[in-house]
Amino acid sequence: MRVLLGAQLYPVSGEAAGRFARAVDSWRALPDTALVNVQFPDDVTEVDGLETLPVLSGDSVNVTGRRGGRKPITLEVFSVLASAAGQRGCDYVAFVNSDIQVMPS
Repeated sequence: MRVLLGAQLYPVSGEAAGRFARAVDSWRALPDTALVNVQFPDDVTEVDGLETLPVLSGDSVNVTGRRGGRKPITLEVFSVLASAAGQRGCDYVAFVNSDIQVMPS
């Protein structure tokens, strides 16, 4: 069983940086797991050990017309992850928040 684990990472500081670092470290330790970081092409954050996919085109600001931080559109994120999983021969896809640690069973 091979899993593609995706996230949408962004710059952080302070305590959040520690949570993000622990989460990413836990992902890197997962066996049989491809790691991808989905990003907007004009605002890329890269993280060592994760393949960056700068392909997101839609965001919450464009969809809602409201000001504020850009958030990716869930349907697009999962479409990108499903395509990436198929290209890499992965059986499963998971999307995780940037501060969530994932442990092998």
